[in-house]
Amino acid sequence: MELHDYLLTAEALRRIEEELIPQLLDFNRVSVEEIRRLRRFLEQLRGVAQTVGYAEIEHQKTLMQRRDYAAVFGHAATMPPLAVFNIASINRVLVDRALAMAMLGEPTMISQFLATHAVRIASLRPAVVGISLLQIQRRAAIWFAQTLKSLGDMTIVIGGPDATSFGEQYLRAYTCFDAAFQFEAEDSFARFMDGAPPESIPGMAYRDADGQVRANLADYDKAQSTFLPDFSGLSLEKYLLPTLPLSASRGCAFAKCKFCNHFRTYSDYYENDAHKTVDNLSALASRYGTQYFHFVDDMLEHRLGTAIATEILRRDLDVRIMTYARFEPRFTPDEVDIWSRAGIRLIEWGLESASPTVLKAMSKGISLQQVDDLLSAAADSGVLSKVLMFHNYPGESVDDLRESIDFLRQRTLNRRLRPFFALRGRFELRLDTPIEVSTRGDATILGKRFERSSALSSLIEYHDGPAYDLKRDELERFLREMAELTEARNVLPANDDYVSLDLILLELAASGVPLAWRPI
Repeated sequence: MELHDYLLTAEALRRIEEELIPQLLDFNRVSVEEIRRLRRFLEQLRGVAQTVGYAEIEHQKTLMQRRDYAAVFGHAATMPPLAVFNIASINRVLVDRALAMAMLGEPTMISQFLATHAVRIASLRPAVVGISLLQIQRRAAIWFAQTLKSLGDMTIVIGGPDATSFGEQYLRAYTCFDAAFQFEAEDSFARFMDGAPPESIPGMAYRDADGQVRANLADYDKAQSTFLPDFSGLSLEKYLLPTLPLSASRGCAFAKCKFCNHFRTYSDYYENDAHKTVDNLSALASRYGTQYFHFVDDMLEHRLGTAIATEILRRDLDVRIMTYARFEPRFTPDEVDIWSRAGIRLIEWGLESASPTVLKAMSKGISLQQVDDLLSAAADSGVLSKVLMFHNYPGESVDDLRESIDFLRQRTLNRRLRPFFALRGRFELRLDTPIEVSTRGDATILGKRFERSSALSSLIEYHDGPAYDLKRDELERFLREMAELTEARNVLPANDDYVSLDLILLELAASGVPLAWRPI
């Protein structure tokens, strides 16, 4: 976070334009695709420098960190605030590329900045350093672990979703990692820190005395689960938004979608008590001085969500929440109203497709009538809705895609949906999903599937099919149409880089602040 805070200063942005991107262009000169991407980044930065100025970007960032959102989003605002988020998004990509260079012996302003922090960590002489690992953090995690190992004698362990999927592979590929904790680690990591023999710790991958990688079967006691996160020591004041994440459940209550492997992150689906969840909300609001929260459950099951909302209302707790949810057949419009009155004002719904044929093939278990009923109930209750979708699921026809496009167009025009066009994303065939397992011996519905690029890859490429060019043309026409619509309405396009921003905009509008940009 300290790095990204620095990268949004005028000084750093000038260095990115004049120093870092030219370095990356020279380093990647054999990759036409990468050169195009980097040149596009450079053009965007230069455009911001000419029209807004890097000093103004830093000023807007500072206003957000001060929580002065009225100055950022009100009618008196001097620039589209998304410039800050868009540059932050570019910077994340540049960090990954810069660390790739550093790992090959080419230092950059990014690796030099992070190296000073690695030295600071090593100076503490830690016995153990733990890194929670997501796939998008791989490069940074590997670079940091290798750098720390070179600076002192310490044990470095990993946990999180990527360690659950590839813990043994990480230990075989990178000597900087000493152990991996798979699935939930509240109990296993505590045993490790207490000095238990590695072979006795469930869910742990490690090297034995001969240097061979071993992995113990996971055996997790759900009673050990900790649902209250601890953010002490984090530089929360440097974040652009004040939203804190927490969960009310682990795993997925449905876990039948053929394209998904998220349910494998945890050992099973289980819930925290609704009363205890609201205890956690209250504790976090008091401790960190915020009313904004993001339930990061795979899906907030409607019965649990309604119990939580009812408890929030009973205590008269003033919070604003976004969550993920599913169009569950038993989820009623009355429940949506209870959610809204409790402060759940933004829902990202998992839809994937608006073609009944494709929904059936995915085993989604939902109907479009139920989808419309819940979207209407949400809109009538003052809840913003976004739908998560993608295209090119195996067997999807051009007409199936048109059904999804027509669905989005109609409900965006009538303001039932927040403009959020995840449909542009192409279906990704992931390792250990039900559809991936079913195509291992017969790839007929894929046309053709290819081997993974490495043992640490979860993505499996497949043949797009002869109709893909038509699909792409349909999507591009639709996205251009929606871009014109959002510009005409002064609507901020939604993006996962500022996923909870809508909570801020809704609250500003409710307090009477005249907004220059709207969420819908």
